[in-house]
Amino acid sequence: KKVYEARCAMCHGTLAAKKPVLPSATDFFKGQYKLTGGDAKKIEKVIKEGAAKAFPGKGSPAMAPVALADKERADVTAFIKTLKGK
Repeated sequence: KKVYEARCAMCHGTLAAKKPVLPSATDFFKGQYKLTGGDAKKIEKVIKEGAAKAFPGKGSPAMAPVALADKERADVTAFIKTLKGK
């Protein structure tokens, strides 16, 4: 959660945010970026490469993804998986 709040929330919002600038982390569980079961590998791919590469043909072109170390990416992925159902 700490890494998400420090590196991602400014654009993707917090749980309290009504409408973040970019798709919310909860969009992995609903909407156009929905994942079946919240697949960790797909979440990590989105974090590393951007949504346009992970979900071809959906949404606007990807912005440059934020560079995160492997451990940070794993931490953000674990946090996002806790958001299922929120």
